[in-house]
Amino acid sequence: MAILVNWFEVTFDRKGFELPYCDVPTWEEATAMLRARGAAEIVRSKVDDSVRLHFVTGRPTTACETENVLTHSDVSIIARIVETNLGQHFKRAGAQVVTNRWGMEATREVEKFAAAGVTLRQGIHAK
Repeated sequence: MAILVNWFEVTFDRKGFELPYCDVPTWEEATAMLRARGAAEIVRSKVDDSVRLHFVTGRPTTACETENVLTHSDVSIIARIVETNLGQHFKRAGAQVVTNRWGMEATREVEKFAAAGVTLRQGIHAK
C-alpha cells in the first residue's frame, strides 16, 4: 500500500494581486479565448450574465481592466497563482512541469531501464 503525501505551506506577503481580466458574454466564447491563449494561465468564472477571465500570467489581446484580487477571496484564482509559482520553482530545479485545469504536476526521472524501455519518474501533483 502506498501513502502519498504532498504538503506545502503557503503564506502571502501581499494582501492582493492586481490581475488583468476581461468579460465575455458566454462560456463558449471564454473557451475559445482559453484555446487561443494556450500558454497563459487563465482562470474563468461566472459573473452575473457573463464569464470573467482573470489572467494570472499573460495579458488579454482585447481591451481589459485590472482588478485587485484579495488573497482570501476567490480560491480558484489564488490556487492558480500558487500552482504557477510552485511549478516555476520545480522547473528551476530541473523537473518536467505540466500545468492544466487539473492542477500542476512536477516530475523528475529517477531511473531508466533501457533494456525494458521503461523510465521511472517521481513527482508531485498540486491542485
